[in-house]
Amino acid sequence: MHKPESSGRMLKWTVELGQFEVDYKPRTTIKGQALTDFVLEFPPHQEVEPGALVVIPSTEEVGLERQNSAPWWSLFVDGASNGDGAGAGIELISPEAHKIRRATHLAFHATNNDAEYEALINGLKLALEMKVENLNVFSDSMIVVYQINGGYQAKGPRTELYLKCAQRIIARFDEVRLELIPRGQNEGADELAKLGSRHESTLLGTVPLDIQRQPSVPEHEVGSLSNELGPTWMTPILAYIKEGSLLDEKNEARRIKYKAARYVIYDGILYRRGFSVPLLKCIDGDECNYILREVHEGICGNHSGEAEPLATITAKKLKEFVYRAIVCRYGIPYKMISDNGK
Repeated sequence: MHKPESSGRMLKWTVELGQFEVDYKPRTTIKGQALTDFVLEFPPHQEVEPGALVVIPSTEEVGLERQNSAPWWSLFVDGASNGDGAGAGIELISPEAHKIRRATHLAFHATNNDAEYEALINGLKLALEMKVENLNVFSDSMIVVYQINGGYQAKGPRTELYLKCAQRIIARFDEVRLELIPRGQNEGADELAKLGSRHESTLLGTVPLDIQRQPSVPEHEVGSLSNELGPTWMTPILAYIKEGSLLDEKNEARRIKYKAARYVIYDGILYRRGFSVPLLKCIDGDECNYILREVHEGICGNHSGEAEPLATITAKKLKEFVYRAIVCRYGIPYKMISDNGK
């Protein structure tokens, strides 16, 4: 419609719609998080079956219920973990709309999920200090909200400890409701978490910046649970590098000896040497589960691919595949890269 050479019906529609300042934007990729945000922003309405009895409480009953129930507070929490460090942001709002804002710098190694749990735990503790009885908690972390509400299973010893710690604190309230909200509705806590992770107290103004030296869950329990995982693929390599011990089976011992030449130990952690790349940290157990969840869940959404086996590649089949599997599903792409010169 922006082209001046439009003619016929297109020109007519351009004139008719020009007064509304309509702008065209191509549809971006639809990911799992976008669908979740849509459901949260537009919840389905409850339908009443025909013939069902609907009881409307009287004004006296509503007034009596409100008089007996304690006021509800709102708590917005968010955690951030980046190259500068980790931080937690808390925004506690009273029924009179008074805000209590805090930012916490986590002075220890914390993953993104750890920071989210630390923000939740610190926010619950702040609400207890304010003598709050009923609390609405809002977070944009799908994993934390679903694990607390029982929708997701906590995998990994560290996550289990954080989950149990949060549940113990929640039990001290009369009632707590934990809801998942889009990140756009959690901007206040998100900004506090980012500033807390960078440890920049000058940018916070009147908001206090707390420094948390130790995690809310004991480190020794995490270590003891991790040791219960037993030997892993790294165990024989570590044994050979540290002590020079090998297995009795000759072929297996030769394989480990050849493989260990590519690895090195720094500060008790096993790294793999790479060609013109930094040392690659070797992980197992809870760290593997965390990385897989970060790749396939949360804000990353659903990374699905399309593939179709073809006996012969022709232009017609290629056009049909691109239109059906890419354009119709994800929209018009900005760029397409191919290794087929033709």
